[in-house]
Amino acid sequence: MGFESIKSKGGFIAIQLSESGKEASILGQRGKLRNMLSGFILLDDHLYTSTYREGEWLCLNALTGETVHSWKGGYGTISYADNRFYIMSNMGTAVLCEGSMDGFKTMSLSN
Repeated sequence: MGFESIKSKGGFIAIQLSESGKEASILGQRGKLRNMLSGFILLDDHLYTSTYREGEWLCLNALTGETVHSWKGGYGTISYADNRFYIMSNMGTAVLCEGSMDGFKTMSLSN
């Protein structure tokens, strides 16, 4: 499975390559997703990212593009290691949190 950010249209598309690598099919897509600073974290069929203009952090269903949960808090970079998300927002806030399909649980916050 691969993901492509569509900058000119502000969205993403999830594609699946055939075993031969010569054909691709669209698994899901979402418009109006402007991700300026960071890529996506793919974890258990979910994409975690932030949006530029909307100032939201999102958990998306990777196959459909539907929002599973979100929260307001600017935009920025997101990394994942040791079962935790490491977030640095454009507002200067660093957040260490655990994420799941139920939402994000803040472990540590630094302004």
